[in-house]
Amino acid sequence: MTDPVPLSGLLPLIGGAAAEIDLVPALALAATLLSFSAMFSASETAIFSLQATDREHLKREGLPGALVEALRSDKRRTLPSILIGNELVNISLSAVFASLILTLSPTRPWLNLFVATPLLILFGEVTPKTLAMANPRRAALFLARPLTFWSLMITPARWLLMLIADFFTRIFGVDTSPRSEVMQEDEVRQLIDQGSKAGAIGANERALIDRLFDFSDTTVSRLMTPRPDIIAFPINTPLERLIDELQRSRVSRVPIYQGRIDNILGLLLTKDLLRFKGQINPGSGELRALLQEAFYVPASKRAADMLKEFQKRRSHMAIVVDEHGSVVGLVTLDDLLGELVGELLDEQDEDSQDAVPVGHGVWTVIGSMDVDDFQERVGITLPEGEYHTVGGFILDRVGHIPEKGERVIHEAHVFEVIGVDHRRITKVSVRPLEPVEGEEVAT
Repeated sequence: MTDPVPLSGLLPLIGGAAAEIDLVPALALAATLLSFSAMFSASETAIFSLQATDREHLKREGLPGALVEALRSDKRRTLPSILIGNELVNISLSAVFASLILTLSPTRPWLNLFVATPLLILFGEVTPKTLAMANPRRAALFLARPLTFWSLMITPARWLLMLIADFFTRIFGVDTSPRSEVMQEDEVRQLIDQGSKAGAIGANERALIDRLFDFSDTTVSRLMTPRPDIIAFPINTPLERLIDELQRSRVSRVPIYQGRIDNILGLLLTKDLLRFKGQINPGSGELRALLQEAFYVPASKRAADMLKEFQKRRSHMAIVVDEHGSVVGLVTLDDLLGELVGELLDEQDEDSQDAVPVGHGVWTVIGSMDVDDFQERVGITLPEGEYHTVGGFILDRVGHIPEKGERVIHEAHVFEVIGVDHRRITKVSVRPLEPVEGEEVAT
């Protein structure tokens, strides 16, 4: 009988040399190598899928928690250690399986492909990674010690391999320097959720934080005053009328234009006009000297970027234009701040509500109310169009500046204009359409 090949001769079997081995030691070795493969696969998933909340808990776990954090924070040490270990184990495991197949079935060496590969994928990769993903904190704590030991043991080999790898990455112009970590939005939201459940963050604070996240995704077009609702005046407006209008509208600054609103000359501050009104001769053109330069922004500009722009320019108002350069609205610093804290202020100021229920399905709505807010609050869906406000919806339907009392019928509801200020619809009454009413539907 032929003597079995010692286990130390397994690696040469990768080349295909047939040999007989003792089955029990070989199977035990295969199981051990497979468990090491599972360990390396699970450790990679567990350590690098830890969320911020998991890492906070790990700080209270003593030495194991400190080991996990050290492994997680030093990716240039941990990842190569895992990859080196995994490759060595998988190569050795392939050699063991090849020897087993050649011993049990010398004429069918191709069976190794259908034995080793499924076992490696199932028990060396998929299953351990799935288990680690299900509970990464527990898996990381369990695997931290053996992985740290392995990482220290192969330090010289890892250093040499990383030196070679860095050489090739520099050839391709890849920067391998470590980068600072930035906490992702979902991680911050998880911390906020935990703080809310624990009572550390109140309802108002939570609402403000949520608004901050939403604010970063909001565009200027969502917050701006649309073109039909802009309070602006031509340069030749009589001085006394201009003063009266500014005092009545209670705005701090307005655009001044020549001819049409697309030709804005600048912004006029109400306080400047009132301060120098006695020194300005009507029609003399001296009003131009009081104008501040207006700056323009695209409607697609992010609200967060707009806030930075206001801070940089030390300004409070910007003109919003479309891709053709036409004025579509204006946005102010108050619009941005109102988006951040508006709901909190509304809870304290009932008079600031955009839509007030009167009773029996009747609502009083301000013309500048945002369409999305109107649909959510009142429950009436408005068709899509080139408008952003309820007043803009009515203007789109009637095709002209409506007078008080004009009506539009939509979805079995009557929209009646009950307040008009120059070219702006200031207030609208919305009520169910009664069967006896016979108004013509504006389309």
